[in-house]
Amino acid sequence: TAKLELERLLLIHPENLKARVDLGVFELGLNNLAQAEQHLAAALKQDSGHGKARYYEAMVLYQQGQNSAAKKKLTALSKVKHDEYGIKAAQFLKEYAV
Repeated sequence: TAKLELERLLLIHPENLKARVDLGVFELGLNNLAQAEQHLAAALKQDSGHGKARYYEAMVLYQQGQNSAAKKKLTALSKVKHDEYGIKAAQFLKEYAV
């Protein structure tokens, strides 16, 4: 499975930021919120400005019912206008009025 492939890749290359973020997003899709949060937090330790990791970290918070924390992160990210995830954050805030 894709999850297994990402896990294997991270065993060999734990510094692989793309794989770490993708695994976090994958876990979020499976509603494995604790695992998603763990992978995304590790990715953000590596690169605190990573737009995709920041966006999905906020989505984990939103799924956990932590709307004010999610809104705070999405608002900060939405100010990064040149990042596709900054744009997505602004759209999410507008559509869902978190």
